[in-house]
Amino acid sequence: MRVISQDGSCDFPYERVSFRIHCKQNENDGNYILCAPLGGNGEIIARYSTPEKLIEVMDMLHTNYANYILFTNQQPQSGCNIYFRFPADE
Repeated sequence: MRVISQDGSCDFPYERVSFRIHCKQNENDGNYILCAPLGGNGEIIARYSTPEKLIEVMDMLHTNYANYILFTNQQPQSGCNIYFRFPADE
């Protein structure tokens, strides 16, 4: 499955990256989702106004991936064009 950043500028293979949420720690910080290659440094791929929205969007990502696995009969296949794009903060 492909995962697309909120602004559409980055495209990642779900199976080869990890996703983490970061909640605002101070006034100069923000709520965002990081994407990193396994064992690598992360980059911000989506920003949200609240920690609750971060959790909601990560749940959407997990649900989409579970549906992808069911759709591909338990085996991710190359050529399957199912994707998830991080939604805009509403």
